[in-house]
Amino acid sequence: EEGVFTLYLREVFKELGNRVGLNLEIEELPKKRALVAANMGEYDGLAARIKGLEKLGLPNLRGLGVSHFTVQHVLFSRRTAIQDNVTDIQSLIELATKWEFKVAFLRGSKKALLLLADLPEENRVIINQPTNAFVRMQHDRLGAYLGGPGIVSRALLKEKFSESGIREVSVLSETKLFPYLHVKHADLIPKIEQGLQSMKDDGTLTKIRMSFE
Repeated sequence: EEGVFTLYLREVFKELGNRVGLNLEIEELPKKRALVAANMGEYDGLAARIKGLEKLGLPNLRGLGVSHFTVQHVLFSRRTAIQDNVTDIQSLIELATKWEFKVAFLRGSKKALLLLADLPEENRVIINQPTNAFVRMQHDRLGAYLGGPGIVSRALLKEKFSESGIREVSVLSETKLFPYLHVKHADLIPKIEQGLQSMKDDGTLTKIRMSFE
C-alpha cells in the first residue's frame, strides 16, 4: 500500500523533467533488485534512497546533494490517553509497557524495528498492510500504529478513516531521501540538483506532498 509514495515521486520527477529538459520516467522494481540493477547500469538511477549508498557496495551510484522527500515514521492512535500523552519514542515505550497496549508496525520495516527495539516483544504487533492497523484501531483492538512513510498513512487516514476518531499523535522519526544517478550520468548531477532546489525553494515539493496528505 505504498502507492501514494510512488505517485508523489512520479509527480516530482514529471515536474523536475520539465524544469531541466529531460524525460524522467519511474519504473517500479523490488527494492533489492532496483539497487543492483541501477548499480549495474541497467537503469539510469534510483528515485529515492537514503544517503551513503556508495559506501554500501554500490560504487557506481552517485547521490544528489538535494533531498526531495523526508520519510516520517508517524504514530497514530484512536485512544485519547495515547493522543494526549505520547510525544516521542521514549514516552511511547514507557506508556505502552505501563498501560499494556500494543503497537503495530509494518513487516520488513527496519526503521520501525530500530525505533521499537526497547519495547517488549509482547507489546509489538507485525502487520502486512497499513489498512489492517487502521481497522484494528478503529475497533479498539490495537493501541497504536507506527507507520512509515507517513505520507502513506496520512493519505489512508484522510481517504478511508477520517471519521474513525484515529488521529496522528506524533512524528517519531525523520529520514531524508535523495535521488541517485549511475556514474555514467554524473555530468547531469549539477543540473538536476539545481532543478530540485528550485522546486524546494518555490514550495513545489511541499505543494505536491500536501496534495496527497
